Amino acid sequence: YSCPHDSHCVYVFKCTTPNHKPHSPWEIRRRYRDFQLLYTRLGKALEGHSDVVLPPKRWFGSNSESVVTQRKAELQYMLTQLIHLFDPSEGPVVGSGVEVGGGARETLPSTIVAAFLQMPFIG
Repeated sequence: YSCPHDSHCVYVFKCTTPNHKPHSPWEIRRRYRDFQLLYTRLGKALEGHSDVVLPPKRWFGSNSESVVTQRKAELQYMLTQLIHLFDPSEGPVVGSGVEVGGGARETLPSTIVAAFLQMPFIG
């Protein structure tokens, strides 16, 4: 992670896809608010999955090393749980959607997770 000028923290995660070739690792960099948006976008898909928890927002001391280290571990756990629930490598990802009332399209949770992880390859 890095907290430039104590304005915000950027969490860095190294990702791999052991079930698919090539196994090239890649890195994602996300702010806490990116995780908030992911959690909100998944919305109803998370109902009944109390093990997927967004760490709480902290108003004071949120950039202290101990808080950032704890939050990174919690965010990593949340990502792991999301991947187990909505494995982006198991289903359609690019351009995926489900038609809902009125012809609107709803994005599949696996597509949302894959986009968040910036998966360089699927399949």
